[in-house]
Amino acid sequence: MSLSSRLQDWLAVHGIGNSATFLLAVSGGGDSVAMAALFHELGLQFAIAHCNFKLRGEASDEDEAFVAGLSGRLEVPFHSISWDTKAEAGKRGSGVQETARALRYSWLEQLIAQYGFAYCATAHHLHDSSETTLHHLIRGTGVSGLQGIPPVRGKFIRPLLNEAPGELKAYLDAKNISWREDASNQSDGYTRNFIRHNIIPRVLEVNPQFHESLQRTHQRLRETEWLALQAVRAIAQQALLPGQEAYTLRLGPLQQSAEALPTVMWELGKAFGLQPGQAQQAADLVLEGKKGRFLETATHRFVIGHKVLAVAPKTQAGWPEGELAEGGGALEWADGVLSLSYRLGQPDLSLASPCRAFFDAAALKFPLRVRGWQAGDKFSPLGMSGQRQKLKDYFNNQKLSVIEKEKTPLLVDAEGDILWVAGHRVSHKGRVQRATSRYYEAVYERGG
Repeated sequence: MSLSSRLQDWLAVHGIGNSATFLLAVSGGGDSVAMAALFHELGLQFAIAHCNFKLRGEASDEDEAFVAGLSGRLEVPFHSISWDTKAEAGKRGSGVQETARALRYSWLEQLIAQYGFAYCATAHHLHDSSETTLHHLIRGTGVSGLQGIPPVRGKFIRPLLNEAPGELKAYLDAKNISWREDASNQSDGYTRNFIRHNIIPRVLEVNPQFHESLQRTHQRLRETEWLALQAVRAIAQQALLPGQEAYTLRLGPLQQSAEALPTVMWELGKAFGLQPGQAQQAADLVLEGKKGRFLETATHRFVIGHKVLAVAPKTQAGWPEGELAEGGGALEWADGVLSLSYRLGQPDLSLASPCRAFFDAAALKFPLRVRGWQAGDKFSPLGMSGQRQKLKDYFNNQKLSVIEKEKTPLLVDAEGDILWVAGHRVSHKGRVQRATSRYYEAVYERGG
């Protein structure tokens, strides 16, 4: 079967029709030039995108000119961009290859969105996938990282993933199509090149069919990962505590998976910013189960509560800077609004609730403000005859998580005394009495 027929079959197997529009990432090397020629041979609709990373001086500019000429000969749209990749890597504090990859995919995604391409095709082939597996294995990885390059990821497709590079070069030779050689591919300065030039040749001495064997292993690993994810989902479903403000899991079902808990926590936590190196820490956190202990990712906080693990965004409450003066008003912040209204007469205390409080106007010391809790805070809960209690103890008695504590607003007076733990309990200070003839109504509305 010809290369073009195999490409047509690959597209059909993955549910991609001939009417789709494609963006082809073409470097000018043999693999990507062969891909462009094959798409043209099949009469598919596509445009070409080229990244000039400015890493090889004039040769980089010559590559760009070559790909522009190829686009012209194929009569397809051409898009190009260039970066000072080394300078960009310095700014980001990352490696040149890592930076180049990030720049490339970010730009390709922009083109997909701007022009409405259905797919973006890259020219990764069978040997690239083998190199990726070995690269990940050397650095350390899990089941997912041992599967090579995925054939489809979102709108990115690798339609040549089943093909050997020798077949692609033979196709170009047969069609008398030229391509560009990247001299940097001969250097062992990059890990991938070292693997290609020094490790894989020795492996091929043991198993000449190594690439094909590894491709079959990739498929078995994908199936294994699918089964593992079903098990993780079952654990999560058993552990999930519905109806909570934060994503909350019972510790019991998680702790029963102790032997595989780092993997379970990685699969459950990566959507919340958990990094592979934090999986063991997350597992230790769960197994220890000590209330109040937490682990932070770049975006979220994993907090142990009363027999639960809560995961919530790492957002600061951003307490309002303003004050409430006599006469009333409102203070608004990201997590809610607290309003204060002045009234005459006696309030209807039957309307009081955790989010609605009443205060004797004569007993308040203005201005009032809203803040979060601080270490050492104390207040006198209404009904305890003025006895003071540590706010920390009150929160613990209410079984509030660290996240809930941090989001709880406190209404305090000019003397710094807590009048109201909004959403929970009013203080003895400022309480309404029988002699009250003027009062304030405070209402707390939680944000969305």
